[in-house]
Amino acid sequence: MAILQHGQNLMAKVPLIANEKQRALAEKQVRFEMQRLYERTFMDPERYRSDCKKYVGKALEKMYEAANRRRIDPEATQDRAAVAAAVRSGSGKADPSPAMPNLSNMLDKELAKFTRESFGF
Repeated sequence: MAILQHGQNLMAKVPLIANEKQRALAEKQVRFEMQRLYERTFMDPERYRSDCKKYVGKALEKMYEAANRRRIDPEATQDRAAVAAAVRSGSGKADPSPAMPNLSNMLDKELAKFTRESFGF
């Protein structure tokens, strides 16, 4: 807004110049100065659009890469499975821990015995 007011103030003074050649030169100079101020103050719309396209394009590429990135590393999963199998079969048994009994069908004495054996109570 200030640039527009400045330009209007300058253009209002141009008609006060008596000599027609000087008036035309002054008007040309005011137009040039206003164009230069405008170009330095406001970004070129075409450049702004191209910058926005580049920014949006890069953002979409990153989103696409993130969406298509493998979420599970097969090598890490294989290594983990191998370690888990080795830990389970470390004592030579296929499954060192017995299956969990159904505690809801146990009598109180059986539950007390199971608790003592399992947890040392």
